[in-house]
Amino acid sequence: MAPASRVPRRDASGLRISRLDEERRRELADAGHGTVDLVRRVELHIGRHRTERRSLLVRQFLSAAGIASEGNVILTAFPSRERLAFEAAFVEAPDGRRHVPQAGALQVVSNSAPPIFSDQQDVVVPLPGLEPDAIAVVATTTTLELDRWPFPWSELFPAERPAPIEKLELRVTWDDDVAEPAWESSGGILPCARPAPREVFCTRLRVPPVLPDPDVPNWLDRIETITLAEAHGWDDLSRRGAAVVDEAARPDPRIYRGARELARSRTERRVAARAIPGARRAGGALCGPPSTAPRRSCLGGRGTPSRAATATARTR
Repeated sequence: MAPASRVPRRDASGLRISRLDEERRRELADAGHGTVDLVRRVELHIGRHRTERRSLLVRQFLSAAGIASEGNVILTAFPSRERLAFEAAFVEAPDGRRHVPQAGALQVVSNSAPPIFSDQQDVVVPLPGLEPDAIAVVATTTTLELDRWPFPWSELFPAERPAPIEKLELRVTWDDDVAEPAWESSGGILPCARPAPREVFCTRLRVPPVLPDPDVPNWLDRIETITLAEAHGWDDLSRRGAAVVDEAARPDPRIYRGARELARSRTERRVAARAIPGARRAGGALCGPPSTAPRRSCLGGRGTPSRAATATARTR
């Protein structure tokens, strides 16, 4: 069990954690909601060589069903170009005790799906000590190294989710030598303002949940999103893509050496196979003569390898 201790009720930013008042809690619970995000905040800063995204999630659990369905927090990162760091992660019980996830409990799961290759990794954080009215706080910083990514950067910010959000915030800033990012919203439910020349701030209170639709299997297709990206045109994108292809197609002596070694190894295996009396091919596996091996005793097949197959294996 994770350690628990009494601490002041403040979130990762030093703000006092405030649970829902009883009337609002009863309203959401009676509507069937198992969780509510008290705060969802993203602060994105764009520099010339990197972007930094600071995220804060403060979630209150209203029922056992909410704990069962959202007892894990899932974060996403691309290790080839990003660095994900935890600033804070804990669960505060209703009596003020805090439970901290153990590092060994974290799970890192690949999120690539064939035939598309991606180095996307999901970091699963199991939240310990959950009970109704417990509050989970997870604060992270994700740094994208632009010099390690050949294409324009982009960020997707969901403005809704299947559960209610009490306070939603998005703040975007950029350096003086960086162009203003391109900006697009799929809906318009998140009001935005320009408090400074190089700053955009968007916020909304009491964002209702996305209602299920039997004709839309994925709720992600129904939510409003805000897309931020490096401003670019098709010519620039084509030029960057061509540079990546040209670099990958550039002759590499190591590839040719490896290909020759593979070809030589394959030739040696064929010569060895022909030297075994009675050797035959069956379904891609090398099988010994029936007199020396049981049926299906083939190299690459099932069963115990025959003497002929074993001899061939030694030539590999």
